[in-house]
Amino acid sequence: MQGDTIVFTEGINDLAFLEQLHTRSGVEEYCDRFNNEESDETQTQRIRQHRIGTSISYLYKCEGGRSELEDIYAREGPSIGEKGLDSVLMLDMDDDSSFSAVLDSLNSSLWDEWGSQISLAAKGNSQFTDDFVIKECSLEGNGDVFDEPTIIAFYNDMETATGMSYGVEFSKKKYQAEQYFKDQPDEVDALIDVLYL
Repeated sequence: MQGDTIVFTEGINDLAFLEQLHTRSGVEEYCDRFNNEESDETQTQRIRQHRIGTSISYLYKCEGGRSELEDIYAREGPSIGEKGLDSVLMLDMDDDSSFSAVLDSLNSSLWDEWGSQISLAAKGNSQFTDDFVIKECSLEGNGDVFDEPTIIAFYNDMETATGMSYGVEFSKKKYQAEQYFKDQPDEVDALIDVLYL
């Protein structure tokens, strides 16, 4: 990624996963995390803080589930490009049978927010691993490109792929993420390439 990066995720396990990945990647840039379910700050306040502050290069945001992630991206996505941020959506395919179904679901939230003025489409670059697909996308409308997010979609869900548990303390989640990284070096290389290089 070229500039400051905001990563929208579904849940607290994703935050532990990304913090451990950040440490493993060896990047020296500071990261911040935002758990939407536990904060009194608004989304806009945290994003603005991220853009203005020179000490934060990566913001990992937990939204509280896929539908919340889709709704928040629908609201914030069109303004991300003008804020000078790169964006990543890391989510679970859940019951979706294809990446096209994931895009349909995201577009449904975008159209609820903006009508048919904007839509999200996959671009040419894709990468497939055993556990997830990575696709470059474009958020466009009326000939303008508002954002060019990268979407990381776990085929079922991140917990099934990684063996991470619900209901354990955050440090245990990070330990479980590290075990996954040791067991799946190709997967971790793909994630580091898309998030940090």
